[in-house]
Amino acid sequence: FICDLRVDGKSLVRSDEHFHYVRSASRMPGETYGYATGFNEKYDSREEPEGWKNLGFDDFMWTSPSVCEQPDYHFVEQETPVLATWMVEPEKVTRDGAKITCDFGRELSGVLLVKAAGAAGKRVFVRTGEELNEDGSVRVEGRQNCRYEDEWTMTLEQETAYLKKTEDDPKSLMLGAFIGDTLVGVGSFLPCAAVDRARHRAELGISILKAYWGRGIGTAIMQTLVDEVKKTSAEQLELEVVATNERAIRLYERFGFVEFARHPRKLKYRDGTYADMVLMMLDLRTKM
Repeated sequence: FICDLRVDGKSLVRSDEHFHYVRSASRMPGETYGYATGFNEKYDSREEPEGWKNLGFDDFMWTSPSVCEQPDYHFVEQETPVLATWMVEPEKVTRDGAKITCDFGRELSGVLLVKAAGAAGKRVFVRTGEELNEDGSVRVEGRQNCRYEDEWTMTLEQETAYLKKTEDDPKSLMLGAFIGDTLVGVGSFLPCAAVDRARHRAELGISILKAYWGRGIGTAIMQTLVDEVKKTSAEQLELEVVATNERAIRLYERFGFVEFARHPRKLKYRDGTYADMVLMMLDLRTKM
């Protein structure tokens, strides 16, 4: 690491023997692509030193670097102006279950800013490309033997941030059903996307432990979610369910959900069989 930060010709920060470093365990071994000219990233946030990004972090136990007395380089101030950069929002955002696709409508060179939160250990795969496959998915296998896919594993802090964000968002709700100290069911509704064109839509999810089916837990959670989402600005509540889950489909239909589409062969099981996904919607524009 070499640093010499200058402002108006004056050196403000310069790396020296007083800097400390530690080899990061967060960056996991990735794969090399494109005739060994590129690589993907695998980053595990759980391995980050706790609090290392905060001001006042004590790096006393980190290693001091060795100073090179006879460097084979020298600094030269950049002669060209600093490149202008700006934030670019996607033109279109679509969501299909856990997959979110962002279409910027053009080719871009830059750095992708992704913010995510979820359960500790949950992995996020970031795939980028310039073309689409025949099925409409992003083509991540590029030319020159490249594959544009990075992997990010989240931490407990990010899970906490996700729950806090959900709690503070008036358009979101997450519920847990307990019997004693046992969590037997969860349910939630969240905005489908943050873009203006999708602010009228909310997405519902619910899961009950199989050992506790048939006790009215799912009905109670559904009733609460439907009652609460009607208090928000959402105009329609959406969900998806495996086509073979007839019990769940009947429950959703009792609350007014109707099927509006199917995603054929969305799931493929280990035995080689497929299952369709049913997309259902509840119209909330008549809330009384």
